[in-house]
Amino acid sequence: MQVHVFVLCYNEEAILPQTVQHYRGRFPGAVITILDNRSTDRSAELAVAAGCRVVQFDSGEQQDERLLRWVRSHLWREHVGAEPSWVIMCDMDEWLDACEKDLEAEMELGVTILTTQGINMVGSANAADASDIQLSEVLMGFLDENFSKRVCFYYPKVQMEYGWGSHSCDPQGDVVFSSKTYRLKHYDCIGLEFLVEKNRRRWVRNDASRSIGMNGHYSNERDEVVERYHRMSSLAVPLTSLP
Repeated sequence: MQVHVFVLCYNEEAILPQTVQHYRGRFPGAVITILDNRSTDRSAELAVAAGCRVVQFDSGEQQDERLLRWVRSHLWREHVGAEPSWVIMCDMDEWLDACEKDLEAEMELGVTILTTQGINMVGSANAADASDIQLSEVLMGFLDENFSKRVCFYYPKVQMEYGWGSHSCDPQGDVVFSSKTYRLKHYDCIGLEFLVEKNRRRWVRNDASRSIGMNGHYSNERDEVVERYHRMSSLAVPLTSLP
């Protein structure tokens, strides 16, 4: 069974090693490819050191969602090879709670797309790059359907066309969703200063997307981001209490 994990990246050196470790632990035989948007930090270097393949693309220093839709839907295809394969297409801060045995079982059932339940994880990192916490030790969060993305599918039985941010998709082919639901953890709200800094950086890189009415949720206003962090923190419960 072939498994390919593709992870979008732009200046993610703080959490990249942890994300690679997560997927390496869940899918030991997988090929992990970092789709790197010309990071200016050590992301590409760390990815190579962790045994990942790095494929770069250039969006001209902008988080251009029109280009990212194409990257999520098409760029990875030339790097899968001729053999049928499970493909995981995710952002750096998204961890799928599944493993190789799960995919083997789903394949026996004829499943081609995993059903997921998004969980917005909430942590209490103090550092702006969240380097003072281990994401695997963040144990609080809340259900968030916005992140119930179809990140794992069996290619080429399924051809996946993603919408903005992969929050929607249009799968074509032999579409069979799993009856089992797998958690998809989204590590965005893992610390107040982390969230403030992430929004600041994303705001700067989103002029092009904002001009077409996209990615307006990123804010350069500290008070607004602080309020968002506290609001999401108030929703968080222990993961053990979630379905």
